[in-house]
Amino acid sequence: MRRKAAAYFGLVLDQVRTVQVLTIDAGLTDDQRERIRTEVFTNPVTQVSSFAPLPEPFDWVVWVGFRPGVRDNPGATALEAIEDCLGVHLPPGAAVYTSKRYCIQAKNLDRADVDRIAGELLANDIIQQWRIFDRGEWDPRTGIGIIIPKVILDHTPTVATVPISSDQELQAISDARSLALNPNDIPVIRSYFRDPAVREARRAVGLDDPTDVELEYISQARSDHCNHNTFRGRFDYRDLSTGDVETVDNLFKTCIEAPTLALKARKDWVVSVLWDNAGAGRLDADHYYVITGETHNSPSNMEAYGGAITGIVGVYRDPLGTGKGAKLIMGAYGYCVGPRNYAGDLRPRLHPRRLLDGVIEGVRDGGNKSGIPTPFGQVLFHPGYLGKCLVFVTALGLMPARVAGTPAEEKVTSPGTW
Repeated sequence: MRRKAAAYFGLVLDQVRTVQVLTIDAGLTDDQRERIRTEVFTNPVTQVSSFAPLPEPFDWVVWVGFRPGVRDNPGATALEAIEDCLGVHLPPGAAVYTSKRYCIQAKNLDRADVDRIAGELLANDIIQQWRIFDRGEWDPRTGIGIIIPKVILDHTPTVATVPISSDQELQAISDARSLALNPNDIPVIRSYFRDPAVREARRAVGLDDPTDVELEYISQARSDHCNHNTFRGRFDYRDLSTGDVETVDNLFKTCIEAPTLALKARKDWVVSVLWDNAGAGRLDADHYYVITGETHNSPSNMEAYGGAITGIVGVYRDPLGTGKGAKLIMGAYGYCVGPRNYAGDLRPRLHPRRLLDGVIEGVRDGGNKSGIPTPFGQVLFHPGYLGKCLVFVTALGLMPARVAGTPAEEKVTSPGTW
């Protein structure tokens, strides 16, 4: 943290100590709390722990934790560890929340400097919150206090019917609810819900106009992320050097699917493509290799660590779910980012140096630390990636050619079959 504060912002920190914080929202006895403190959460060789605030020296304290509703995976694991250690099942609603307290010693920092360190180095405001304390504000008896980032609804959840009497009304609803419906989809959606056969079927089960739940579902299913509207769109392309004009109807079918299937027809080692989670190729007479790749550009551009780790861990699912299942053997990556030492006037959301650090840490934690080696990677620096980085992740698996006497690449996904 000291190194990054100096490299990113030119701020000199004399010393930083990090305190891992566990906030336990469960009814435990004194004996149970002491047992989990010593047996589960403290390494007696390298760590000290306490249920009272640890008296670390500081000029400033920064507390960073998840926002309410954000999945806290370490906290969920900690709860399981508590139950395993104590041999109990905690009641519904019991939870453990993880956070960090950074104790900073630096004589020349002001609150704006500390807030910059918190917001640009220690936390991402999309998923995390932070609080800053100076020495005068700190109460050594209560420390950061008890912060429970639990979502508490102040109303009873309901399902509401949404009138869609006109395209303009549905567009207004989309804008108000952040549904981001494509304007071209709006008349199609209305036409479906106004179809006499559909309305009759809906009335038979007590429905009429669409509900807010249904519109939310449609907005997700029709999003570019899920439905690949851009890939499926029609493009009028003009080559400025030759003047040639070409219309490409459905980029996926013409530029991805067609050449891939043509390659499959010419190459007998291609076993399976484009219908399952990943593609399969023939390694030898008895084995297939299974490979897939994807990008996680926008998530990584907004939150580098989280975007990268969910990208590489997410892509691991594909070989595992291909055919009757492959064994993961490696991951790979490729990054395209702005110049690491960029010092120009443009202000991207994340400076390329910080973005690259976060992406590297995400792939490292999701790759090698999860037990899947990442022996290959590449990085490209170019100013064109200041606005948006590219993060490619790849997974490779190995499967036998046949499982239980049947082709391993074939499967039927329905109850009672495999």
